[in-house]
Amino acid sequence: MDVAINSANHIVDTFGPNSKEKRIQIPGHEEIELSLIKLAKLCKEINTSPYVDKANDYIDRAAFFLEARGHD
Repeated sequence: MDVAINSANHIVDTFGPNSKEKRIQIPGHEEIELSLIKLAKLCKEINTSPYVDKANDYIDRAAFFLEARGHD
């Protein structure tokens, strides 16, 4: 779980919309969005901090990738 959380946190910290510090790049495969959503769901099921606190960040980043896909 810690490896998945660290990887997802790195994605959230590295990629994103409208920020000088974040890359506006879209991954080549859709698995990253699926993984972020599944991890967010698991974090909400655990229902303890810090897991539940990060779940919305994972959902937001997956939504960003989905919205940006096809517009590059």
